[in-house]
Amino acid sequence: MSCMLKDIITALKKQDLLTIDQSQACGENACIAGVSYDNRKITPGGLFVCKGAAFRLSYLEAAIDGGVLLYVSEIAYIPSFPHLLVKDIRAAMAVIARAFYGKTVEELVKIGVTGTKGKTTVCSFLHSILDYESRHRWACRSAILSSLEIYDGTEQGSAHLSTPEAFDLWRHLANASANQFRYAVCEVSSQALKYRRTDGIHFDVAAFLNIGEDHISEVEHKDFEDYLSSKLKIFSQSDVACINSRTACFSRIRAAAKAARCRVVTFGFSPKDNVFCSDYKRCSDGTRFAVRFQGKEERYMIGLAGQYNIENALAAVAISKICGISYVSIAEGLASTVVPGRGITYATRDDKIHAIVDYAHNKMSMEALLNFVAAEYPEQSVIIVFGCPGGKARNRRRDMGLLAGGYADKVIITEDDPGPEPLTEICAEIAGYVSSSGTACEIIYDRGKAIHRAFESLPDGGVILICGKGVEKTQKRENGEAPYETDGFYVRQGIEQYEIRTLLKRV
Repeated sequence: MSCMLKDIITALKKQDLLTIDQSQACGENACIAGVSYDNRKITPGGLFVCKGAAFRLSYLEAAIDGGVLLYVSEIAYIPSFPHLLVKDIRAAMAVIARAFYGKTVEELVKIGVTGTKGKTTVCSFLHSILDYESRHRWACRSAILSSLEIYDGTEQGSAHLSTPEAFDLWRHLANASANQFRYAVCEVSSQALKYRRTDGIHFDVAAFLNIGEDHISEVEHKDFEDYLSSKLKIFSQSDVACINSRTACFSRIRAAAKAARCRVVTFGFSPKDNVFCSDYKRCSDGTRFAVRFQGKEERYMIGLAGQYNIENALAAVAISKICGISYVSIAEGLASTVVPGRGITYATRDDKIHAIVDYAHNKMSMEALLNFVAAEYPEQSVIIVFGCPGGKARNRRRDMGLLAGGYADKVIITEDDPGPEPLTEICAEIAGYVSSSGTACEIIYDRGKAIHRAFESLPDGGVILICGKGVEKTQKRENGEAPYETDGFYVRQGIEQYEIRTLLKRV
């Protein structure tokens, strides 16, 4: 993959982003062999972007040592080395990425999914559906770019951001296209839209799942208006808007989609919706539900429980219908979907304790999980184990603390990606909100020990909810990521210790 430097310069000028061009030493017909913002991933003959509040001059020096032709920044860090200065480095990254990769991704059907909760689950459903369709029609796969999984046919692994930086996002799409994929499903965060990571990408379908107060902080969104406005930007780069009619601010969201000249398709539980769930029933292996679309009823099954998961599946069905996917592919895709870290249930042999590991990490997702538990396990004692991240989304501490305190019999507060903040301060702040509800509250900083403690606290049985990390294998701390054995690992240990204690009582 390569492009001409002059094409990048032209693209930056067209968007009125270029302020100074000091690239003449590269030559009029210089060919750019790669683009990067990470000095550890440099292509000789490539272009390097200086970005971020944590940027250091040593990063640029390392990139130059690695053989880059020039750098792009808002500041002339090394005036003697070829460079381009731009007004907005994030906007420039998207423009450069499009100039470098753009022509290769035009034929790819791109689906963007945004919302406060459910994005990853909907993307997982869609990936499974589109994989089934692609394999049986064209003998290929589909791409997914989500919080939990990256797969583009060339690269596969876990994600560091819900939506990758512009260079990475475009590279994954280019890889998918090079591998002759037909579809790419992208989780699109409010941060990605606000900071222009998705600029220049045209989505064939944009799904808006829901909106609630989240990501409100000094480093994310200053208020709810900024949060919602950022999410609404997705319509300006989309053909079809697929909107949940049950979401808060529905009228405004629909109006924004129409103003952007999107065709609007709604989904939900009302006959007025274009795609609606007319009936659903819990079964031993998941949930069965019926969907009406264009006067025809179709029946589907998912291996997950809870109305919120039906809603996620309904979004996937609606998007699939828009894309012309067959009933068989939708049905087979939904039935075979496994969402890592979502509603994983463990039980002791005597069936007295059920532990649920879930990625629920904000008020909306925790509330949906609690509603499910209330319906599925009525009258049972409930212990909730959770924490909140540091350096962002501070409102979660209040909202989740009050919610957990108002519902659970006991709350155990623990570590969940404290990052730059002292773990003790995060836990103390959450505990203040939990305690205001009069609920028993305990702080155990070690997450594994906190999960073990939950099992010890239910001698007569009940439900344990372990929220926030799902199947994640790291803790984000001040000095970077540290290994973590996963919540499921400690749940299995807790069950084993419970079984031993139960056995000893019988002796």
